[in-house]
Amino acid sequence: MTKLIKTISSNQLQNEKKIFKILVVSLCLIGILYFYFASSTIFYIINKNNGLGKINSINLDCQGLEENYFAMANDLNLDTMFEKGFVEETKGNFAVRQTTMAQR
Repeated sequence: MTKLIKTISSNQLQNEKKIFKILVVSLCLIGILYFYFASSTIFYIINKNNGLGKINSINLDCQGLEENYFAMANDLNLDTMFEKGFVEETKGNFAVRQTTMAQR
């Protein structure tokens, strides 16, 4: 009877050690997964902010180009056109589209 109790307690102790090892391994795995997801979220936010910065700089460049375009468009007159090599059309032949582009 004593031998049976020792065997049962020995088996129970081994089972408790196995369960403890499984709990430690699963806790380590959860910690690693938490670190991975937290770092990937941080890197995503950093990359998103870098992308937004690039978009803002491109928008500023576009704004400057639009300002130059409107300034140049206001300076256009016939004398400037003749200096650039354009000639005045006397026949009046123009390309005309009969249908509109955006039809529903």
